[in-house]
Amino acid sequence: MTDRKKPGVAFWATVVVVVASVYALSIGPVCWLSSRLNVGMQVVPIAYRPITRLIGRSRPAGSAIQWYSSIGAPPGWGWYRETVHSDIWEWSYSWRYDPRATGDL
Repeated sequence: MTDRKKPGVAFWATVVVVVASVYALSIGPVCWLSSRLNVGMQVVPIAYRPITRLIGRSRPAGSAIQWYSSIGAPPGWGWYRETVHSDIWEWSYSWRYDPRATGDL
């Protein structure tokens, strides 16, 4: 018979880091798909609430999240506050977007 060792702390730490990284990096493709297919806009902010809370709390992290989420999205899509003083962000199209102002015409 073979004597197998149980996975150690290093193995489980690696699993946690990999899963957390995949979750964090998946926000971009999920946003891109939802904006292109016009589905799931209500689910994205809920699924990524731990990440989107950083948008209003840390300017560098918020800018990075905004940038990464909008790379493949059509112009005008982004993270917007639910209300002016809210800590909740929603992934949506801004009706205030003006393609003439950005040169996307």
